[in-house]
Amino acid sequence: MQVKRISDSGNEVIARVVRVRTPDGEFSYYGTNLLMDKIPAKAVYLLYRCRRERL
Repeated sequence: MQVKRISDSGNEVIARVVRVRTPDGEFSYYGTNLLMDKIPAKAVYLLYRCRRERL
């Protein structure tokens, strides 16, 4: 899902909410500015999962 919002400074901000079913059957939600037509939802999940594991 894409969400458009006007920031306090008047700029249009486009964000994306990704919902992915994890291997344990639960859903995870991620907010990102990666474009839908460039990066599929599964890739967003894998990128964020790797990032989270490194922290």
